[in-house]
Amino acid sequence: WLDVKRLHTNSTANINRICATWKRFYESDKELIDTPMKSLTKIYLDNWVHKKIQENHMKKKAYYCMSLILRQCMEYAFEQGYISENVFSKVKVNKKMLVYTKKGPDEEQVFTEEESKMLIDEMYRRFYDKPDNTAPLGIILNFYLGLRIGELVAIKRSDIENGCINIRRQEVREYSKADDYGMKLTGYKVVDKTKTPDGERSIPLTEDALKLINTILRVNKEYGHECEGFLFVKGNTRMNHYWMERRLSKGGGCRRLDCLADIGQILADMLGEVSGYLCRHEVCDDIANAGGSGAKDHQASPKHDLRNALTDHDLLQNVTQD
Repeated sequence: WLDVKRLHTNSTANINRICATWKRFYESDKELIDTPMKSLTKIYLDNWVHKKIQENHMKKKAYYCMSLILRQCMEYAFEQGYISENVFSKVKVNKKMLVYTKKGPDEEQVFTEEESKMLIDEMYRRFYDKPDNTAPLGIILNFYLGLRIGELVAIKRSDIENGCINIRRQEVREYSKADDYGMKLTGYKVVDKTKTPDGERSIPLTEDALKLINTILRVNKEYGHECEGFLFVKGNTRMNHYWMERRLSKGGGCRRLDCLADIGQILADMLGEVSGYLCRHEVCDDIANAGGSGAKDHQASPKHDLRNALTDHDLLQNVTQD
């Protein structure tokens, strides 16, 4: 089944997740593995999945990922004629057993104005400390763009035109086969597509965003950074997702902040939990509020469609005018 699965996807990261799921939930279960598939009963499989849910306090998404192997293996075996019936299709999970974690209030999902200023000031400090490294400027720029980190590091100079930036590609992790049931990370690559078909978009650039981009271009020219036209580069190497996220972690230099009596501990704690997604959510929330509604109202709409908010030039100017 896994060999067939590999033929139907270009995402090695997807295969890696499947292999990790196998090792976590299946590999040690010798009883399940050693039982011929045609001997598996609906009752046995029902008990097996509910036991896994109980033992691991699974959420809905976790259960879906865990059960994918069993679900699709049984379906594949039925289609191939190895079994006369797919009994797993009759298994009904008690949804009340799936853990539901309520999201926190809006104010805990985005940065406060004070936190945003502290973070941006710290990114500028890091840039001034190492002016050949534009990664901190990338973090600041993302407060204007609201991109996924994988989209941010995939920007090329050619994407910037007529006062807008076109988002049309993203970075993905690349894995290779280590053994029959394992994958190993081999690096990162850029693909000419976004996470979803609706992800391709054109974002108007504010004056401040354009200034940041021009600074990044100037640094690249001054220090001879060049790699296939990408915006965020160091030497002849494109900065990847890990490189950019590291700017937002304690390992990226926040230990220095612990020595500052006034903001050190606050910022260090904040950066310990921050992610590129939080920067993206911050932009969405600011724009939504400028338009008279909260981020969660937009997220509740079909397909979480924030494209109108993220491409409204007047709202962007209002949000960033200070």
